[in-house]
Amino acid sequence: MTEKVLIRRLPTGVPGLDAVLGGGLPEFSFNLIAGAPGSGKTTLVHQIMFALARPDRPALVFTVLGGTAAQDVAISAAVHLLRRGESE
Repeated sequence: MTEKVLIRRLPTGVPGLDAVLGGGLPEFSFNLIAGAPGSGKTTLVHQIMFALARPDRPALVFTVLGGTAAQDVAISAAVHLLRRGESE
């Protein structure tokens, strides 16, 4: 097969990132944003989502809590269960 497939690029709304990515994110792609805590991952993802999502082209973000955030959620859940047990 010698036919080339053209993959549309979707501008992220971040000009420097679009330049590095060759014009934006590939349409229908799955992208992983990773980095140290506080490095701006969430801000970057929100910027990209605001630039790309439209009623006719929805976008979806999955996030994973790690480190202290996950521990905080676990502690909050444990405290909630303990308090609930005391009131019964």
